Amino acid sequence: MQYSNLTISIILSHHQGHIQVIKDLGLDSFQLISLAEQVMEVQFIEGEKIFAEGEDIEPALYLIRDGTVDISVGQGADEKTVQEDVYFGDDVLLSQEAIVPARYTVTALDDTICGCLTVKACRQVLDLQASDNKTSSNASTMELSLNSSATMQRRTELEASFENDTLTVEELEKIRIVGEGEYGKVWLTKCADLDEIFALKIQQLEQDGESYYDNIKREVATIGCLHHPYIVGLINSKFTGNECFMVMDFISGGELWNVVHREHPDGRWESGISAADTKFYSLIIADTISYMHRRNILFRDLKPENIMIDSDGYPNIIDFGFAKVCEDKTFTFCGTPNYVAPEIVLNAGHGVGVDHWALGVMIYEMLSGENPFWYEGIDTMTLYEIIVKDEPYPLEEEHADPIVENLMDGLLEKDPSQRMGVLAGKDKDILFHEWYNGLDLQELRHKNVKAPWLPPKPVSDD
Repeated sequence: MQYSNLTISIILSHHQGHIQVIKDLGLDSFQLISLAEQVMEVQFIEGEKIFAEGEDIEPALYLIRDGTVDISVGQGADEKTVQEDVYFGDDVLLSQEAIVPARYTVTALDDTICGCLTVKACRQVLDLQASDNKTSSNASTMELSLNSSATMQRRTELEASFENDTLTVEELEKIRIVGEGEYGKVWLTKCADLDEIFALKIQQLEQDGESYYDNIKREVATIGCLHHPYIVGLINSKFTGNECFMVMDFISGGELWNVVHREHPDGRWESGISAADTKFYSLIIADTISYMHRRNILFRDLKPENIMIDSDGYPNIIDFGFAKVCEDKTFTFCGTPNYVAPEIVLNAGHGVGVDHWALGVMIYEMLSGENPFWYEGIDTMTLYEIIVKDEPYPLEEEHADPIVENLMDGLLEKDPSQRMGVLAGKDKDILFHEWYNGLDLQELRHKNVKAPWLPPKPVSDD
């Protein structure tokens, strides 16, 4: 059983100033979550020796979740008892050796549960850090935190305003409707006192006798535990009567769909963007999806309509109505037909691979302006049959090259167990694929790369 990523990242954050080995790593919240994914829960029965002094062991840090252990050196000459929320093993965690002699004896005094972080897991995360920074010569880049960005700092301040009742939902002035869906509407609102604008999503908890409370509650909880500059921020939420109010970032640049598919003033349509622009958007999206997956969250509705462009030209993921916390597989049929993976169609159970599949469809669509399985006039059932059985249409010669075809072949693999993103390299196979050479992922994470397109500044609604 794997430790909760949220729980262990909080534990690591709490201890990183005290556990010297964690402190020395200089990790930000993004990397702490990467470590959290690697922590496994281990159980020991009363009286069991976890390891004995002088015994060959794999270096690992143990965080006591429940129970009590005895630590002794030299046949009990130096002995202490430690309990919940205490750690041991940090003295050998970053050893250069795969096996080391234990420096003391640790015995479970009662049934004990620990989170175990091995040296092997630490090396995997450190290797990812090194890859993240492979094109950057500035060592201070490694210490930059996603949560230290101006976007995240602003969100924190606004969240505090609502929590301290400095600002309430009722004080927001509705300006106009900017979105409308099955459950409700999204309003552009403003707060004159703070000179801020927000998106206010108002959803009906019950319609035509059917309750949507559980679905909406899950959406609120999911967004609430995601803190990332390229995921729409939930500033505040409130349930009252038959309505749910969600105060969120207002992302002003419109949908990625409108960047990929453009209508000219004379009514002509043009679809598709350059390979360079596709790399920019898709790498940021892939990295953001990877952040969700490390927290065991499946998005399950990745498509250009659910990607909004912010004022800096960067893509932001929105609409978590289909998102779900899932550590293994789930069987719910959901998603948008053009982007659903074969395992969803077959109801064979699905995991993180469905988001990788949808990413492959989006890369194809951004390059070519077309869907790799859809054609004009096709019905949904025929589309599903093609998704399950047929290969994607080949890219036109002007867009095709062996490197991008290798990436899409990996993402559009029918067998989810063989799909890129779930193999041994996991998300690194995508994030550091050869096609993205020349893009510095760490620089993208902190908006140090100029976006290919900047939205026009919004016209004042005053």
